[in-house]
Amino acid sequence: MKKTVILAILAASLSSLCFAKPSVIMMRNNGPLRSDNGKGGVEWALEVPEGTVLELADKKVQIKDLVTSKGVTKNVSFYKVYYNGKSYYANASEVAPDGKVAVLTSDSGLYTRPRYTSFRNAALDAGTIVIVYPDQEVQDFDTFSKISVMDTNRGVVITRYVLKHKLSSSSNDVKAVRILQKAESEKDETIKNELLKAAAELNTSSQIQLLVNKALPADVVESTVSDDDISAIDNKAVKIATKDGSKLNIRSRPGRGGEVVGQVDDGTSGVISIQTNGEETIEGITSKWYFITVTLGEDEVSGWVFGGFIE
Repeated sequence: MKKTVILAILAASLSSLCFAKPSVIMMRNNGPLRSDNGKGGVEWALEVPEGTVLELADKKVQIKDLVTSKGVTKNVSFYKVYYNGKSYYANASEVAPDGKVAVLTSDSGLYTRPRYTSFRNAALDAGTIVIVYPDQEVQDFDTFSKISVMDTNRGVVITRYVLKHKLSSSSNDVKAVRILQKAESEKDETIKNELLKAAAELNTSSQIQLLVNKALPADVVESTVSDDDISAIDNKAVKIATKDGSKLNIRSRPGRGGEVVGQVDDGTSGVISIQTNGEETIEGITSKWYFITVTLGEDEVSGWVFGGFIE
């Protein structure tokens, strides 16, 4: 039963990261979708995760009465949207125009304009999900990106700028953060630990992995491989082949507990020379770990990579 619940949570957390049709994106965590009550108003129907993409049924904002347990709020702006094939209403103040879902990989200051002088003593924590737009501007040798984010104090979506290098639009980084959000609110320890394991199994950036590791109890993820049980192999040329074109972590020792010593781009060539005798399963792929050496510019980087992401 708990396995079914975990799968359902993961399906909800990982759905709708991108959409081809005109859409908006829910910016409120556990954002409410509402249904028409037939009396000119809308009432709570269900909740969706932050970052969920909602197909627009109509690009025009519709004015409805918001009916809650606390009473009725008149003349609230809503978008009519589709979610899982059914129509609902999303509060216009809680969604952002369609952009690319991204996550902050480190704490980041917020800027009202793309320049350092526009900082207004406001910041977002690492792991915050945002919507990023193509609007960019280079200022003082840095690139700023335009984002939308939920202002939790006012309960509305705002538009600001952040430094581009603090953003990641990797699908695995976004998935991991969304799973962490679910795990944080989960009261059942078994389900919570399974969610954390799922986040740990994703091939995320080193910064997001740090967030996952902080949330993991020490005994939750125990690697089934060790650098005490390895074998030398003939040198073999390989290429990095991640599923989604994201970067691959190189670790100090085999297993997900190894410290990340570097990252390499998809398609990077390298040479493997050692393998673990044991295997591990990550993202549904079972493979050994391999000691690899890659050349990055004038430098060589060596460490362990999971065999499911090389070819």
